[in-house]
Amino acid sequence: DQIEVLLEKAAKDIKVAKANVAIDFETAYSLAYNSMLKAGRALVLSQGYRTTDGAQHKTTVDFCGHFIDVKALVSTFDRMRRDRNMLMYDPCDLDAIEEETVLSAIGSAEHFYKEVMKKIKK
Repeated sequence: DQIEVLLEKAAKDIKVAKANVAIDFETAYSLAYNSMLKAGRALVLSQGYRTTDGAQHKTTVDFCGHFIDVKALVSTFDRMRRDRNMLMYDPCDLDAIEEETVLSAIGSAEHFYKEVMKKIKK
C-alpha cells in the first residue's frame, strides 16, 4: 500500500534528519522537508487523489492546507518547500541554514507527521 510505505519513509526521514544534524544542516533540513512531503502525499492518496500536474510539491502543500487544521504548520511546510527548492536549484541564493532552523524544521516535520496520521486514521 503506497500510503503505508510513504508514512514509513516519512518517519524514517525524520530519524535520518536528526542523525544528520551533526553532519550537515542542509541535508538534515532537506530530509525534514522530504518527510513532510511524503506524509503530505500519503494524505493526498488517503483522500483518493493523486498529484500529477508537474507542480506536485506545491499541489501537495496546497492540498494539505485544506485538511491540516494547524495553518501555521502548513505555512511552514510551504516555506520549507521554497527553501528546499533553492537548496536544489539556486544554492547561492539561500543564506546558510543554521542549527536552530534545522531543529525547528525537524520539530515541524514531527508535528506535521502526527497531524497527517490523525487525518488518515479517522
